[in-house]
Parts: sequence; C-alpha cells; structure tokens
Amino acid sequence: MYDVRDLIKKTIALSEKRKALYFKFLENTADPRLRILIQIMISRLNQDAVFYNKILESIDEADIEPIDFGAYDMISSLINQFGRRLEMPTSKTRKEFIHLVIETEKAVYALMMDIQGRLAQSEGRTDGITYRTISKAILNKRFRLEELENYKE
Repeated sequence: MYDVRDLIKKTIALSEKRKALYFKFLENTADPRLRILIQIMISRLNQDAVFYNKILESIDEADIEPIDFGAYDMISSLINQFGRRLEMPTSKTRKEFIHLVIETEKAVYALMMDIQGRLAQSEGRTDGITYRTISKAILNKRFRLEELENYKE
C-alpha cells in the first residue's frame, strides 16, 4: 500500500539528488562569489529536506489514506523521469546559476501541482490528508520560489 509518505520520500530524494549535483558543481567552481551562492542553494535544499521530514513526522498513522496503485505508479514514474533529467550545472556566472536554480524550482513546483491534480482526480476528493499534505509542500515551494526571485538582482 502506497500513501503520501512515499511521495514525500521521493521528493526528499529529488532534493538530495539536486544537492549532490550542486556539491559536485561546487567542487569544480573557482569563483568565490559563485561558490557562496552554490552553498546558499545547498543550504536551501537542506531546509527543504527538514521541512519535508517535519511533514512526515506530523502525519498521524491513523489518518493515512492509501493511494490508488495506478495513480501512484503514474506519479512515481513522473518523479523518476524528472530525476533522470536533472544534470550538473554548467553555469559560468552567478546570474546563469541562479537562472538555472529558478527554472529547476519552477519545474519542481509544476511537478508538484501535476501530482496534486492527479491525486485529486484519482481520489475524487480534496479534503483528505494526502491532498492537504501535498498542498503544504506546494505552498512551501511557492514561497521558496518567490524568495529565489530576489536573488536575480
């Protein structure tokens, strides 16, 4: 039986993959100002992981709703495809790097919205713990995206 916790764990795994790519990029970057920006983005991914883990801890076992296997399989496939498309940044400037980070965050946000829509469609409801949990994650991602927009300048 799959539930929202499995989806949150997959989201954490995506953050960890992105963090690993950023660490590798950091190792190959000489520009000190770009290195600081990369470290900030790694820190942000750590904060996201903490947020998702708090969500996992807050879910009461009694409230867990199973996710339809067909819906979970499709969503899992989408997440896996997204993860395979992640590549190590090749940016030479801070501006290029922040643009890449923002575009990646927008893609993650869109993926989360897609997941929420598919869950609502398969479950036929928007009042369950699964929908509410994904909604929390989406709100957090939107907030993070708005924060990132400040780095553009």
